[in-house]
Formats: sequence, structure tokens, C-alpha cells
Amino acid sequence: MPLGSEATSIEVSGSILRVRGDLGVDEEVAFCKAVQRLLATEHTELVIDISGVRHISSVYVRDIALAMVHAGEQRRSVSVRATDKVAHILSLGCVDMLGSVEVVE
Repeated sequence: MPLGSEATSIEVSGSILRVRGDLGVDEEVAFCKAVQRLLATEHTELVIDISGVRHISSVYVRDIALAMVHAGEQRRSVSVRATDKVAHILSLGCVDMLGSVEVVE
């Protein structure tokens, strides 16, 4: 089920959380709920695919880092797919030290 504003699509399908569009202030609640839904699945290898995101703020970097920590505590993993620009922002928040960040174009 898609969450978020009309311009942004946030959807959990199986072990993948897929986001398209911009992650602004208005999408934070929907993104957090989607991360919680992803973590509630039984899958051991989870993916947050933000390769369709053009902008990400520190709020979302924190949410992704917390998801990686939470999954790790349960012996699960979260990997992130992102553009080079967004992956760079994630690396500034040390997300790449918590799990895999794959750069996709």
C-alpha cells in the first residue's frame, strides 16, 4: 500500500521498501511507518530502495541508521540502494558503516 504525498511513493513489498520522489518534511511519518512495516516482516535481508529519491534530509538518514541498528540486533540486515548523491549524504551520517549502501544510477 503506497504511503506519502501524491508526488512521493513509499511502498513496502516483501523485503523491499521502495521510495520514489522527494523525502520532505511531509513524508516523515509515512516513511517511519513504512520502515516499521519493513522491520515487522519475517525476512532476514531487508532492502530500502531510495534510488528514486532526489533529496534526503538528516531525518531520513537517522531513520535508516536506526533501522539498520534494529535489524542488526535481530541478526538481520538492511541494505540501501541509492543514487551517488544520496549515497554520499548517507555516508556523511556513517550509514555505510552500519550496512551496505549500493550506488545505482
